[in-house]
Formats: sequence, structure tokens, C-alpha cells
Amino acid sequence: SAPFTAHASDVSVAVLGTRFNIRERRNIVVVSLLSGKVRVTSGRHNGGSVVLTPGEELTAAEAAARTGRIDRLTNEPQAWTTHQIKANGMTVADIIAAYEDTYGHPIVLGDASMASRRIDGTLSLATSENVIYTLANILNADIIRNGDTLFLRPK
Repeated sequence: SAPFTAHASDVSVAVLGTRFNIRERRNIVVVSLLSGKVRVTSGRHNGGSVVLTPGEELTAAEAAARTGRIDRLTNEPQAWTTHQIKANGMTVADIIAAYEDTYGHPIVLGDASMASRRIDGTLSLATSENVIYTLANILNADIIRNGDTLFLRPK
């Protein structure tokens, strides 16, 4: 049978019996391979194809693409299917980016040093309130709303 092909922007992924994840955010496409194999074709990868093996990912950003090993996942690639972030040393900045990509509301940190703080554990993305409340508790911060913008100010 013909392979199933998934598309994200100008990146095509031919599925060749596998478990994989494709994420497109902020004009960056990331293909993570968990098992099996996929062939990835991208206009950002000189128009050529790359076959990924388990534990590899391809990141296509702007005019370039690169492949690499997934040595340590900071968030399980398939966690979005259960509306979760499964953080493993994930930075607050990365969690905020996931929140903004999911809900479209910006978060501003009252103390920029909070952005580099690393978090381990599972955060629910089921509702925007779950994420904000959990982050505020972890950071010991107050939540201030101003229109669609959320501010996390240290207590």
C-alpha cells in the first residue's frame, strides 16, 4: 500500500509504519520519531529527503533544516494528544511558549530570571486556567490580568 503522507507548511512526512509527532509553531516545524521510520521532504532542506530513525528529529526553521538526536526530551512529543505538558527539565520560557501557542494569550513574567527556571512534572493544558494557576504556584507568583495579557508577578 502507498505510504500515508502528512504535511505541515512546506514539510512533507511519508509515514512508513511508525510512531511520530509533527509540531508546527512560530514558522518552525519539528518532526520527532519515536519508533519505525519516516521520510521527511522539505523545501527548507534543499528539497531533498531525509529518513529518520527512532530517536531522531528534524527541525525546519526559515530557510534551513537540521536533524539531530533526541537525547533528552524536555516534553514528550505526543503529550499534546492528552492535553498535557510532560516536563522533564523544561524551562518556564518553553512552558509559556506552549501556553501562548495553545491559547494565544501572552504571559509576561515580572522577574525575567523566572524564565530560565526548569520544571519537572505534568501540567494540564485542558484549560488555560490550569496552566496559569500551576505556573503561579510553582513560581510563587500572583496572577494579574490586563485584557488578554497575563502577568506573573513574584509574591
